[in-house]
Amino acid sequence: MSAIGGNSVISDGGIAAPGTDMQKKEGIEYDPDLMYQDMLKSGQQLNDLALLRVLVDQAKDAFEWSRDYLGVEYLDRVSQFGGHSVPRCYTPKKVSGYSIIKKQNLKAKELGVDIRIRSKFVDFIQDSDQKVCGVTIIEGFNNKESNQGTKRFIKANKVVILATGGFGSDVEFRMAHDSRLTSEVDTTNKPFATAEALRSALELGATSIHLPLYKIYL
Repeated sequence: MSAIGGNSVISDGGIAAPGTDMQKKEGIEYDPDLMYQDMLKSGQQLNDLALLRVLVDQAKDAFEWSRDYLGVEYLDRVSQFGGHSVPRCYTPKKVSGYSIIKKQNLKAKELGVDIRIRSKFVDFIQDSDQKVCGVTIIEGFNNKESNQGTKRFIKANKVVILATGGFGSDVEFRMAHDSRLTSEVDTTNKPFATAEALRSALELGATSIHLPLYKIYL
């Protein structure tokens, strides 16, 4: 990618959270358990219950962190998006996920975080005990040019966190889990939403869940 943000930059940036000060201002009751049930219904009861509980219980803190710590500006309203039984959703003033990404990037730079664009994942690096201790990347990668960049090895100080996003544009990978998801099935994902890192993690024995589940817009 030549810029940060992934698919988030083409979203409207909406975020849902129960029990916020904006909800209280509108007289809407604190409803974490109701949000939990709404998400169970939307997830057809397939949700990871422990993670769902974390999401519901910490959504308020995440929203307020984005607003008060990062400085994201939201519209002065509480909306009711699809799948929610009461208003508990908030939208950035510019109605764009980039509003959040931009503020995250500014804060990361302020904290000295090294963010690298045009860097393509190649593989994980393992130590003598077969533990993942780093990654191999192609730096300066551009799939539109013949120059494919330079291979680099990055060693982790502590751990490697796999957070590479979705794989909606990786037709081969998604068909491996559901043969109906051919190239004729469109996706809102950008072309870079592929599964290289996920493939490598699975080859190393990582446990996966719900890979055949794919959101379809009709």
